[in-house]
Amino acid sequence: MLKKSLITFSILIAFGYGVAVGNYKVFPYDLLQRATSSFVDTTRHYRDTSNKHEVPCESIDLSNTMVALAFGQSNSANSAETRYSPKHSVYNFYNGKCYEAGDPLLGATGEKGSVWSRLGDMIIEDDMFSNVILVTVGVEGTPISRWTVDGDLFQRIRNAKTELDAQNIALTHLFWHQGETDGKLGTSKNEYKTMFTDMLNGIRQLNIDAPLYLAVATRCRGPIVQEVHDAQLELIQDRNDVFMGANTDTISDMDDRYNCCHFSESGIKKHTDLWMQAIQ
Repeated sequence: MLKKSLITFSILIAFGYGVAVGNYKVFPYDLLQRATSSFVDTTRHYRDTSNKHEVPCESIDLSNTMVALAFGQSNSANSAETRYSPKHSVYNFYNGKCYEAGDPLLGATGEKGSVWSRLGDMIIEDDMFSNVILVTVGVEGTPISRWTVDGDLFQRIRNAKTELDAQNIALTHLFWHQGETDGKLGTSKNEYKTMFTDMLNGIRQLNIDAPLYLAVATRCRGPIVQEVHDAQLELIQDRNDVFMGANTDTISDMDDRYNCCHFSESGIKKHTDLWMQAIQ
């Protein structure tokens, strides 16, 4: 009887400590988060072209076309609750080819919906551009360290640039949405700014001079994480080639996030509106 009581007591203690680790980020929360992020398969992304309609890239008039690289973590990828198919001339560039865009977007992880397909339609409807080409390379759950020049994910940016160059297509916009993972990891403001600067300097060295729109994004299954939030705001203020993107930390209603992190139908509409306001 004593043995059973000790086992039950041990299980309760272990469960209670596990809850505390998740809620209060005590040891070994940091180690577990870093270990989890390190196992994200960087080669995994949506790649099924069987239901996609290819369009010759050379048939797209580039004279009035937005060409946007969208990168970061899951909210830059295919994580929205509902899918969307654009009604206008919105294209998805993938592996050196152009396709009519439709969720899930090729090149990013996940198999749900995306903010970018919706944003493409809004941009055209607002007469900002006649066409939109989306280059989506976001990877769910990734910290910014993996996007630095020495990180494994920077190669995704290099590959996109090489493939675009082969088609004589130049990027006009960079859309960066990332920060939720670093908020959970406890990345400091200065650490985040240093790693972001390293990444962006690497992008500039690839002869990509498009302006970067930086989403303010730290909210995921919890409140705003001030260190990363402040780092993002300061980067926008400090650099003349970085502009305010969507501030998704303002989307606080949990009805707008179907799993307390990723966007529901109502949330993805708000997300799209925030991006539209940022780039207008």
